[in-house]
Amino acid sequence: HDVIYMACPGDLPSRAGRQYYRIMMNACSRMATRIITDSEHSRNEIVRYLHTDPEKIEVIYPAVDSFFHSEADSTRIASARSRFGIDRDYVLCVGIYKPRKNHTGLLTAFSKMLDSGCQAQLVVAGPMGEGEPVLRRFARELGIAERLIFTGFVNDADLRALYSSARVYACPSVYEGFGFTVLEAMACGTPVVCSSATSLPEVAGKAALYFNPHNPEEMASQLVRVFSGDALRASLIAEGHRNLLRFNWKETARQTLAVYHQALHRPMPRAAYA
Repeated sequence: HDVIYMACPGDLPSRAGRQYYRIMMNACSRMATRIITDSEHSRNEIVRYLHTDPEKIEVIYPAVDSFFHSEADSTRIASARSRFGIDRDYVLCVGIYKPRKNHTGLLTAFSKMLDSGCQAQLVVAGPMGEGEPVLRRFARELGIAERLIFTGFVNDADLRALYSSARVYACPSVYEGFGFTVLEAMACGTPVVCSSATSLPEVAGKAALYFNPHNPEEMASQLVRVFSGDALRASLIAEGHRNLLRFNWKETARQTLAVYHQALHRPMPRAAYA
C-alpha cells in the first residue's frame, strides 16, 4: 500500500522495527517481478525510498466495501448517537492514533470552529490507545473537552451510522498511502473536508474541500463552510457519489489479474475481459 514507516518513522517508534522494515522492503522490491500499489503517490514514494524501477510498478485503485452506504434505519442512527453521547450536529473523524493522522491539528481547528459560533461536537472514532489521554489533555487546554467524543473501536454497523449521521467528515492526515475513510464517508452520503497532502487529493478528486493540514486556521475555515452551508454540502455529497464511480472492485480484480499474467509472461484468458 505504501512505504509509510520510511516516510513517517514516528509511526514505528522501534528503531529495530524500522531497520527490519527497511531491509525487508528493499529486498522485496528488488526481488519482485512486478509491484502493485494503490495510488500514484505511493508509486512515487516507492521509487523515492526504495529506488525501484518505476516501470515495474503498477497502480491499481481499490474500492469501498459495499457495506458502506447511507444508513436508512433511523433507529440504528438514533441508537448509535445515544450510546456515544452525541446530542447535536457533529464533525466526524475516523482512524487510529498516529502522529501523521494529525489529531492535534484537528482539535486546534475544531476549537477555532467553535470560536466562530458553530454549535458542534467532534466525534473521533477508532482505537486511540496511548493517544487518548494525550488528546484529552490537549482538548482541556483548548477548552473543548466537553464537545469532544472518543468512541474507541466501533463495529461496521455503528461506523456506517456515524458516517451517515455526521454533518461533515474531516480527514486531517499529513500522510496517507490511499485514504479509504474519505471514500467510505462519500459512500454514506457525507460531505468531506480533506487534507491536501500526499495521496488524498488523488483519491477524493473534486468531491472534497481541501486544506493545508499544517494550517489549523485554513482547516477550521473549510470545516465551517461545509458545516454551515447546505448548498455546498449538497454539492459535495453529489460529487462524492460521482467520485466513487472511479473505484470498482471488479476493475481492481481485472487489472490485478493482468499484472499476474504479465509477471508470468502468459497471456490473459479471454474470459478475464468479460
